[in-house]
Amino acid sequence: MNRDLENAPRKSLGTRRDWISELLPMDRNDQQAIATLFEKLGNVERQTPPRDPEAERFINDQIARQPGAPYYMAQTIIVQE
Repeated sequence: MNRDLENAPRKSLGTRRDWISELLPMDRNDQQAIATLFEKLGNVERQTPPRDPEAERFINDQIARQPGAPYYMAQTIIVQE
């Protein structure tokens, strides 16, 4: 985690969905939103054909370069829902 973010004051800017600016710890609603997202992803995985190996390798390479990406991707998906 970025040292600036670790030392930043924790405050809410008014909306729960303003996740970029909000530095509050995760609560039960956040946990439920993340759990629901992963349930949906599991359902999709069970109902679709196998993943494209080339695309999967590319995605894994990108995640290796930017390990925090899954966190931000999950946050983005939850906010968009």
